[in-house]
Amino acid sequence: MDMLKTEHFVHLFFSFLILSVPNIKVLINSNPHWTLKVLDDSIVLSKVELPITCSISSFFAKLFFYSVQGAILLIGTLVAYKGIQFYLDRKEKSKREILKMVDDILHMIRAQAEKFPEEPYLPIRHIKDQLIPLYERDRLNSVWLGVVKMMENEARVRQEIQLVQGEDQDVWRWLPPQPVALRKHKTWQGAAFETEEGSVNALPVSPTACLKIRNMFDPREEDDGDTAWVTSVEDALLEKCEGINILHIGVDRASTEGIVFIKCASCADAGRAYRALHGAWFNSKLVTVKYLRYERYHERFPQAKALVAPLKPSNDRRFSLQQA
Repeated sequence: MDMLKTEHFVHLFFSFLILSVPNIKVLINSNPHWTLKVLDDSIVLSKVELPITCSISSFFAKLFFYSVQGAILLIGTLVAYKGIQFYLDRKEKSKREILKMVDDILHMIRAQAEKFPEEPYLPIRHIKDQLIPLYERDRLNSVWLGVVKMMENEARVRQEIQLVQGEDQDVWRWLPPQPVALRKHKTWQGAAFETEEGSVNALPVSPTACLKIRNMFDPREEDDGDTAWVTSVEDALLEKCEGINILHIGVDRASTEGIVFIKCASCADAGRAYRALHGAWFNSKLVTVKYLRYERYHERFPQAKALVAPLKPSNDRRFSLQQA
């Protein structure tokens, strides 16, 4: 490397002299070992073979430079991936927190209505204080706003103003269910959030063909000695998933969360069923869906392994898709 610096210095030095000492041309031409040539009043440094140590140093310098560039690109890509993953995980966590908080609120108001029938309501501010500690208010502010928005679509609760301890306050009142004699068919009532393909609430790929569905029924409202309501739940799922190949439906009659299991003919069918059911309102309950591993499903329903024929509703009246 020192030799290369010397050659550049010689080049500059002779370029300066060529302008003031014309005879330098003769000296350069007479000394070819200088590796210099005179071309049109300028000096050109001929090609010089660098020492092996200088070539090796240059190679490792370039290798280090490209390695640093590659490392920076890799780190940048990894940071971007982690950032997107963090955003999606945080959004999913927020959605789970909203659903859990809504479920807790409904239990609180219903318990209040059962214990104090003359005052079947709770102040919204009181509920918020019960569920969200003071030190968590800032972090859970967006979650609470999502809860309030979802409660606006909850058919079992009505928001109103009541006089509580001498002060007008916003409250959520529990609405009693209709008597059995007046109850109409259970129906689908729209969606609480977007689940179409490509949205943040839908997985890009369905991992299995098995699904676990919550809030399809309330066992306290059903006659355990009558199986007609089980058929009604199955029909509601098949009607909502019209055109989707469902091979098996298992209604967990002992579940307090209204859980139903379904197995589809393929992962693609399961993805379509997920998007049709997850986030939909059924009989004023928010239905949620998650995927279930094959082994877990077949452990619970061994007979589902051999099924290949798609199920059909028990009738063609499509009760669950009619207006309540």
